[in-house]
Amino acid sequence: MPSLIVIPDTTPASETIDLKKSHFKGYAADRRLRDGTIERVERNGNRLNVTIESLLGGRATIRFYGVVSVIARHPERLPFTSLVEWDCEGPERHFEFSNWIQPGDDWDPHLALARLEVRARGYDIDERELVRV
Repeated sequence: MPSLIVIPDTTPASETIDLKKSHFKGYAADRRLRDGTIERVERNGNRLNVTIESLLGGRATIRFYGVVSVIARHPERLPFTSLVEWDCEGPERHFEFSNWIQPGDDWDPHLALARLEVRARGYDIDERELVRV
């Protein structure tokens, strides 16, 4: 069973990822999955399903498999710009939904602290409801 770490609101975001050991690898998925909101997160064994609403229109479910860890803080309603992949050691891949609201912005403070990181072997996407652009 993968580990699930729920981050308390009092933990600074800078303490949840070691940026000295992580390097930006690229954007995962296509542009239709950028600028959206996480609607639902469901874990089942070593799988994690993340249903998102795209600002371009429609929904998609990103299905992570071979999940070894999940770091989450208020992931439902998280407004993200993209699904980002970071370099990491081992056979797994490190994904993060990048939150576009920063602490101090004039938004709900829970949304500014929201985050979802997944370390998994990979993912696939159910995009049947996603608008074609």
